Amino acid sequence: MNTKKPLNPSEAESIAISGFAYLANEPETLSRFLSITGVSPNELRDSIGQPAFLVGVLDFFMSDEKTLLEFTEKQKINPEYIHIARQIIAGPENFEG
Repeated sequence: MNTKKPLNPSEAESIAISGFAYLANEPETLSRFLSITGVSPNELRDSIGQPAFLVGVLDFFMSDEKTLLEFTEKQKINPEYIHIARQIIAGPENFEG
């Protein structure tokens, strides 16, 4: 049995940041993300490195299968890694299954 985690914290953060970069290049999707999360465009610069923001980015992808699959196909990563990355960034005390 392989017990090694498929991602380390740095890789998880990289996936989330790449996810935000993807959103930033898709104006309509970014607008939807901002509307759902309540983050204003002015808050983005300060929010990008914050774990709660990164979790929000990953939650957004997990809530929209079409966007999730487009992003993971473009990044050439397994869609399951979005959930794993979210779990790692949120930490065990904030894991919501």
